[in-house]
This record gives sequence, structure tokens and C-alpha cells, in this order.
Amino acid sequence: MFAKQCMLVQHVLIVIQLTCKRLMACVPSNFLFNGLHYLYVNYAQILYSYIV
Repeated sequence: MFAKQCMLVQHVLIVIQLTCKRLMACVPSNFLFNGLHYLYVNYAQILYSYIV
């Protein structure tokens, strides 16, 4: 069960990273990048704390 959750989280994080990269290619804005990075880090921490 735990391994399955870890796989799911890894998949979600990869999707988020790919989405961010795609957005970055479209909108090369430093402000947007910082905002997305902040959200990404917080989302990862929330997911991690939820599972652990």
C-alpha cells in the first residue's frame, strides 16, 4: 500500500514538473517561474506530510 502511494506521488510530481517545463517554454517569465516553483515545493511538502 505504501509503495503504491509512493509511486503515485512520484508520478504526480513528474507530471507537475513536465507541466511546469511546458509552461516555462510558453511563458519565459521569472515571476511566473518563482510562483510555480513555490507552489510545486509546497504541494510536494503537503503530499509528503500527508503520506508520512
